[in-house]
Amino acid sequence: MDSHIQFMRQLGGGFTEVLSPAQSDVIMAFCPIVSRAGTDIEAALHQTPKYPLKLYYYVILVVLHHYFNPECAVPDSSRLVTRSDVILTVDCLFHESKGGLLNCPRNKAAVGKIRNRLNMKPKVVHPCSILSWLAKTMYYVLCKSRHFN
Repeated sequence: MDSHIQFMRQLGGGFTEVLSPAQSDVIMAFCPIVSRAGTDIEAALHQTPKYPLKLYYYVILVVLHHYFNPECAVPDSSRLVTRSDVILTVDCLFHESKGGLLNCPRNKAAVGKIRNRLNMKPKVVHPCSILSWLAKTMYYVLCKSRHFN
């Protein structure tokens, strides 16, 4: 399921796809939880490039919890993140039988938190082309944001 693409579409425009971490301002790291949250997040961050490739850039971690019920409670994953370049961690819900990302307040709040952190104004959502690749259990998208400060 392309939940990471659905999430980027909900986030809206303002990003330019780039091909390497050295060209990016922000890395959107998508971490599906497949076993234990702490272990999966640690593995995902281990695979996410660190900033020596460039003077500095930021990581936004989107933790994807596999649940059928959009009302379920999930733990706050930000408490498991210790890397200083991770400027925001958000939790989202998805399920492949429901079409990927669930339509729920938690996912809408996650999009809002990222827009707020990157100083993005809400826009009309339109399809966008996102390049991403699988690195074991984690997707990441390298982006330049014209809204990023």
